[in-house]
Amino acid sequence: MTKNKDNFNGAIIEESLTNPKILERVHITKTEILPVTKRHKTPWVKQWTFHFVEVEEKKADSIAEEISKNMNPEHAGYADFKNKQIF
Repeated sequence: MTKNKDNFNGAIIEESLTNPKILERVHITKTEILPVTKRHKTPWVKQWTFHFVEVEEKKADSIAEEISKNMNPEHAGYADFKNKQIF
């Protein structure tokens, strides 16, 4: 993927998704795996996999829509990406 100031950057927690196949549609720039501790109060997962991503501006809306449809409805999750434009 070509670096572009209009591209969106952010993070997606893989365990937040019911179908992680959506990750194949984004450019993963870095991945960090964090072990779950009692403090997290999330015994249904063993780890948190943070994927730092870059999304092409022209694909951002469709990817955001697909992510929202694939968020785990039983547990809170996290996915976010943005660009430098101010709305």
